[in-house]
Amino acid sequence: MDGQQRLNSIVDFYGNGFALKGLDKWEELNGLRFRDLPETLRRGLDRRRLSATVVLVEGFGKAPQQQSDIRKLVFERLNTGGQHLNAQELRNCLFAGKFNDLLIELAADPLFTEIWEIPSHDRNLDMHGNAAAALRDNTRYKRMQDCEIALRFFALRKRANIKGSVRSMLDRCMEEHLNVTTQQLSDLKEDFQTRLKLAQQLFGAQVFRYKDEDGKLQLSQTLYDGVMVAIDRLWPKRDRLLSARSEVIARVTRLLRKPSAFDVIIGKPNTAKAVKKRMKLLVKAIEG
Repeated sequence: MDGQQRLNSIVDFYGNGFALKGLDKWEELNGLRFRDLPETLRRGLDRRRLSATVVLVEGFGKAPQQQSDIRKLVFERLNTGGQHLNAQELRNCLFAGKFNDLLIELAADPLFTEIWEIPSHDRNLDMHGNAAAALRDNTRYKRMQDCEIALRFFALRKRANIKGSVRSMLDRCMEEHLNVTTQQLSDLKEDFQTRLKLAQQLFGAQVFRYKDEDGKLQLSQTLYDGVMVAIDRLWPKRDRLLSARSEVIARVTRLLRKPSAFDVIIGKPNTAKAVKKRMKLLVKAIEG
């Protein structure tokens, strides 16, 4: 529930996944992996003890929702030391499971990383899952923003889920997919990848991008939301959309030139009303 990164670090060190560094008090150990330590030190580490506290939620109500709320509350209260987790990092801990694993997999998709300017996982992750500096220092990767981007498609494609804050929409989506079947996971993966591919085919280098005041293309998460959901809703018309690709680009470009539309689509308002309006504007423009 808490301490996952610390526990994983211990496991990785025991597996010789990394060498020690930055030690001020025992500098001669810097650069050594677990296997390189003197035998007496390895035995000393083996004798150490890790404590765990079990929090029973049954006393807070029998309903799964009540228990889930208590679990989230306790976790958020524990998350007060070190670097605070952002919303997606919390979801990664609270809603661990097959759907969460799918988000991580989709965020590593070559087309996805290319569009979102994230270094390739194939070239920057070794067989042990250790990231090279280029990937490790990428903002979208290191704070799981890439996984949240993937999640936004699943959370916002469902009209009934667009209520409350965007954060609550994303939380509900994670919770609703905790017990997905293998077939459902396969369908979700195909839906995401096919819609992403069509978006790239339609807009090319401009996909999920708008021109700023200097005429430079800028990536937009909110534009991504609208385009992906619009394509999903218009999926049966995908062949017609591709045949009218130049007109699709022209209509979306004209839409973004309107200050009122730009404010809703790019201006990042996070209300349910704004999200619905964003989808409506882009569906209408693309379908037209």
